[in-house]
Amino acid sequence: LVIVRVYSGVLETGRRILNATRDRKERPQRLYRLFADRREEVHSAGPGEIVAVGGLKFTITGDTLTDERHPIAYEQLHFPEPVVSMAVEPRTNAERDKLKDAVARLCRQDPTLFFREDDETGELILKGMGELHLDIIREFLERDFHVQARFGKPRVSYREQPAAEASADGLFDMLVAGKPLYAAVSLTVRPVEDTRSRLSVE
Repeated sequence: LVIVRVYSGVLETGRRILNATRDRKERPQRLYRLFADRREEVHSAGPGEIVAVGGLKFTITGDTLTDERHPIAYEQLHFPEPVVSMAVEPRTNAERDKLKDAVARLCRQDPTLFFREDDETGELILKGMGELHLDIIREFLERDFHVQARFGKPRVSYREQPAAEASADGLFDMLVAGKPLYAAVSLTVRPVEDTRSRLSVE
């Protein structure tokens, strides 16, 4: 089910519409008004109504559905970058594809959820808006998709930059396996205009 709000015109079951965001045609099969503990099937919805639509194949969060004869597309939603990550690892190799498919489906539903595969460890890294968000995703994976996986502890990504320029020199001098090793390091850090960069290092 996809939740939609009708801004103008009438949305009807069986009537073909256009997903203007993706340039794909859709045909709603069912419309429901949702209540706390039940849903009521309807055949049409007008301006201001919020309904659940069944049967859409290509529509995801933020898309615009419109009359194909008079297409219009609203500006897409923009979400902040997620700051909390959590590692997910399938318990068996057989579960790996199942886990990836389940996470991909959740990411289609939730644009604030991201994932990537770590090339070195093979872990799947989930990134979300907070610990509660990732806990809910974990519940979905276990309850709805029946995925058996190991979940790491959530980690927060921090980004900082120095408030002022500073320099320091360091000397590495120690015995390793009975042999003396030496290294001299000079480090300078300074603020940068692009706050996405952590440090400017020389």
